[in-house]
Amino acid sequence: MSAQWSEEQTRMLIDERKNGNEEYHRTSIRNKRNFWEDIANEINRVNNTNYFTGEDCNKKFLALTRAYYTTVAYKKAKAEAESLLLSTNEGSGVEGPPTTVVTKKKKRSLIGEHYYEEFSTEFWKEPDYNRQESPDQCHHLPWDPVLLQEPELLQKFLEQFLLIHRVQQHLLLVRDP
Repeated sequence: MSAQWSEEQTRMLIDERKNGNEEYHRTSIRNKRNFWEDIANEINRVNNTNYFTGEDCNKKFLALTRAYYTTVAYKKAKAEAESLLLSTNEGSGVEGPPTTVVTKKKKRSLIGEHYYEEFSTEFWKEPDYNRQESPDQCHHLPWDPVLLQEPELLQKFLEQFLLIHRVQQHLLLVRDP
C-alpha cells in the first residue's frame, strides 16, 4: 500500500529534496536510500506519523518529476500542433478565426497545477548539469539522470514521446495530402 500524501507533506518532500540537492548528488548510489530515509523520518516527525518510508519519498518525487516532464512534452506538442494548424489555415483561403485543437479533457496533473513553475527550474539535477534551456526544449529529456534511474519511467516517457511524434506526423500528412 502506498502512502497518501497531503499538500503539506508533498511540499515538505519537495523542499527537503531541493534543499538537499548538493548532498543528494554527493551521496553514493548505495547510500541514496539513507538520504530518502532521512527525508521520510523528518516528514514523519513533523506530521506525527510513522508510515512514510524512504522508498515512498523516492517514488513520490519520481512521480512528480515524471508529471513535470509529461507536462513539458504536452505543452510542446500542443504548441507545435497549434502552429501547424495555423500555418495550414493561412494559405487555405478560409476566412474567420483559425482552427483550434480540440483535445479530450483529461484529469489535470497536480504538477501542472501547483508545481510546474518550481519544477521548471529542474532543481533536482546535479548542479553541473543544470541547463539554461527553457522548459519547452525537451529534446534532452530521455537522458535525464532521473529517467535513467527508473527503467519503467524511461519506458513510459519514450512511449509518450513516440505518441507525440506520431500525432505530429499525422498532422503533417493531413496538412500536405
